[in-house]
Amino acid sequence: MMNRMIKITITILSIATTVCASEQAPWKKHQEEMKCKNEFQSLVVSAGIEKEHFRKDIGESYNETVYRSIPETIGNWAEVHLTEKKAPFIYKIVDEKIMKYSLNESCIANVENTQWPHYLEKILSNTMSEDWSNKDLKNLVNTGKKGIIYTWSPKYTYSLLALPQVQRLAKEMGLDFVAVVDPRSSKKEILASLKVLPKVESFKFRNLASDKKFYRNISIDLFMRASFNHYPVVFAYSNKKIHPRFVTGLMTDQGFKDLVQTYAKELE
Repeated sequence: MMNRMIKITITILSIATTVCASEQAPWKKHQEEMKCKNEFQSLVVSAGIEKEHFRKDIGESYNETVYRSIPETIGNWAEVHLTEKKAPFIYKIVDEKIMKYSLNESCIANVENTQWPHYLEKILSNTMSEDWSNKDLKNLVNTGKKGIIYTWSPKYTYSLLALPQVQRLAKEMGLDFVAVVDPRSSKKEILASLKVLPKVESFKFRNLASDKKFYRNISIDLFMRASFNHYPVVFAYSNKKIHPRFVTGLMTDQGFKDLVQTYAKELE
């Protein structure tokens, strides 16, 4: 199992409903203090990420800077890690396989397979028939239809109570709707939570999702899009692409509709 890999695959994205700044090759801003900068540029080319867009992420320590790619397609990710007085390195994920592109003290390149952090490995090795994987995500997005994916958790009460609201809004907007749940929750927790919805008397749309079949989210792609960091999170997809930004937290009906419609239009 990995040790330092724990932090690279779970670097926390800035959660926002507004446009997040992105750019190509943002690591060039660090070239003055970068060790093995010429060799690293060759590494970037060999990893095939020189034309991708990245945004800044949170690193493992105060002196580490991380840039994570923001793809609209499924299953292809990259993270560039820059640390003071050390050569940069790259993690690339393609179809759920992780490769590390690194440079040693002599600036000699090395490419190797690496593993998922232990807690993700535990989730992926204890799957159930109801689980929702990267394959399911690809199949959904590749239909070319417009829709939203709602992620929730029994441990985040508002994400449960907002489930019928978002399902209703999707129906009103003519969008497909899929709800996926935190895979760290047990089946017992999930089913018990869903049974609560019809009992919430003040909840106007309480019956819409009370019999909804649940799917535990084991999609690596949604994990990389920060779906494990907070609940609820809503992803919009259209035209065989998924939007790199997402909606998080609770919003008014009209605010939610406006934002999702904006995302769908940007994917045209």
